[in-house]
This record gives sequence, structure tokens and C-alpha cells, in this order.
Amino acid sequence: MSVIGTFPFTAAALLLSAGAALFMLATGADVVHLEFFAEETRPVHKFDDLGLALILLVGAFGLDRTMAAGRLRRERELEAERLRVLKATMRTVHDIVNNFLNGLQFVRIEGEGVLPTETLELLDVLSRDTAEKLKALGDLETVPERQMASGTGIDFAQGAGNRVG
Repeated sequence: MSVIGTFPFTAAALLLSAGAALFMLATGADVVHLEFFAEETRPVHKFDDLGLALILLVGAFGLDRTMAAGRLRRERELEAERLRVLKATMRTVHDIVNNFLNGLQFVRIEGEGVLPTETLELLDVLSRDTAEKLKALGDLETVPERQMASGTGIDFAQGAGNRVG
């Protein structure tokens, strides 16, 4: 985002102040004439113009910072809501897949002695790998995305801080 996009009021105040300063220099006129001093004690320099420009800049910067803080707060709230929805979805998926894996364990027990040992070991590895990936996905604290063959997905390995599968 550009500086003007980040600080629009400050940029406008800076342009206005610079325009007033150039006008003062070109014409010698006093843009703002405040009577803080009696005419005979009035300073030679026109500090009232500089003071007003400074107040305008500080106020505009404060307004820009307040608006930026509000935007940041809304972005954080949106991210927290996305994470809450993801966690709720993952708890449901975790329940469904765990029920399937429990059923698969029953098939594995029934397959002992019937199926080759390599097939049973592969079944154990696949079950364990699936359970680990589901746990990593359910434990995410952020929602990093990545491109997958089927479209945009969640990079659960990056979000969990370790490499899973």
C-alpha cells in the first residue's frame, strides 16, 4: 500500500501546509493572523502559521493512525473468526474420519492371518499418517494457504510449525 493510501489525511495536511507556505513565501502575506501579541511586541517571524500547520499535521497523523488501528482490529477479528470456523469444521471432520479409522482397525484385526503382513503394515502406516495430519490440521493457530491439485487448501504443515507428510 502506498504512503498516500496509508496516511491519506496526513498527506492532505502536508500538501495544504506546503501550499500555504509557498503562498506566504510568494506573496509575503500572513495566511493566518492570530492576535496573541500586541502589534508592537509581535515577533517578526510568523510562528502562528507554522504552529497551525504543525497542529494540522499532528491531528491528521493521529486520525490516520486511529483509522489504521481500526482496520487492523477488524482484520484480526476476521482472522480469528476464520480460525474458529476452521477449528469447528476440523473437529467434525476429525470425528468422522476417526470413526472410519476405528472401523478400519476392526478390518485390520479381522484381516490378520488372511491378508499379507505388508498389507497390514501399510494399513497401519496409512491410519497413523491420516490421524497425524488431522491432528495437525485441528491444532492450527493460523490459516496459511497453499495451492493443491484440487485448488486452494490449508497448509497444515506450515501452520503447525513442523513438517507432516
